[in-house]
Amino acid sequence: MENDNINTFLVIDDDDMTVSALNTLINKSFLNSIVYSATDGNEGWELVQRHHPSIVICDISMPGINGLQLCKMVRDKKELNDIYFMILTATHDKSQRIRALEDGADDFINKPVSSEELLARLRSATRLVGMNKKIREEFSLMNELADELEKDIADMKAYAMSFQQARIPKSVEVTERIAKASVWIANTLGDISNEDILDLELAAHFCFTGKTFLPDNLLNTPVMNNGTATNNLMYQVPVVARNIVSSVRRFKDSGMILYNMFENFDGSGFPAKLKSWQIPIGSRILRVVYDFEENKSYYHQSPKQVIETLYRESKRLYDYKVVVLMEQYLAVTKSYSDFVNERAVNLQELENGMVASRDIITTNGLKLVSAGVVLHEDIIKKLISHNTSDPILGHVFVQIN
Repeated sequence: MENDNINTFLVIDDDDMTVSALNTLINKSFLNSIVYSATDGNEGWELVQRHHPSIVICDISMPGINGLQLCKMVRDKKELNDIYFMILTATHDKSQRIRALEDGADDFINKPVSSEELLARLRSATRLVGMNKKIREEFSLMNELADELEKDIADMKAYAMSFQQARIPKSVEVTERIAKASVWIANTLGDISNEDILDLELAAHFCFTGKTFLPDNLLNTPVMNNGTATNNLMYQVPVVARNIVSSVRRFKDSGMILYNMFENFDGSGFPAKLKSWQIPIGSRILRVVYDFEENKSYYHQSPKQVIETLYRESKRLYDYKVVVLMEQYLAVTKSYSDFVNERAVNLQELENGMVASRDIITTNGLKLVSAGVVLHEDIIKKLISHNTSDPILGHVFVQIN
């Protein structure tokens, strides 16, 4: 970025008086800053590429390239993703604002511009830009170390997690639980390579990285509630996570898992609105485990209550198979007191008179046996036979007498 040690701004508006007024206000309020200006989107795009400003303040309605188009062009270039993009708008159209957020806008300023409000927003923006710059510098240093320590992934992971922990102290303990559950689910699900499981484990340890740029009052707030972002800034969480983690070449695939983990199963998530089959399996697994931990902590729900919520929202927000395996993981590891009166068995261990403690489901989602059914010889034979063509998902659980 040009002029890394000072604030650099770019003001884009087709009204010369607005451009002049904003230039004057910024220069007076941010000493030693550099302010570039443009009167249309085409000129603005050229200046963005030439000077890579820290903050862009852009009118939404302009001839040629408009503000929304320019914002999307900036977000589509990975090397420009650190730019803080503010939209100037005279409209209160909610749908237009939602579209702007989806295209990567960080903030809105209403016209006519209030000097006090603009300065407050700009001060907040410069703090976030400065914080992100520091994080990028730390990860850039880690990238240099990675060339020397490629064979020592554990050291690199610990080094990276230290920055996450500095911002979110609870992250180490929570991400350790998330990583263990994610790896167990991936191994149980099968058909996932060891390398992909390692990438998932790394992503799990970095799953709070995208929140490190948030202001203090949002650090403990869930990124999503009922499948939607809890705050406009949350739209940038997966982008920040990808950019930071992927800055280390060895962690590139882990960065993409984080980038896609807030996609909803029905295609209503962000940042790319991927649908079920498009969402990487690592992202689907991490989303379920991450939401389990966030919901349990933030809403003070019991594990059983959170699992019930995950089931209700499966197929809309979550991969149903992953939710099933998350519940099985809690039962197998006896992580919580809600799961104590049952045990996991292999098909070969089933005996007459055993009672299924939970539904027996196949990988294709077919329910073979309901919880509470007494298993007799014919049912056991059918389970073993069906397992050859449509394997049973995870384990079979039976009640402990």
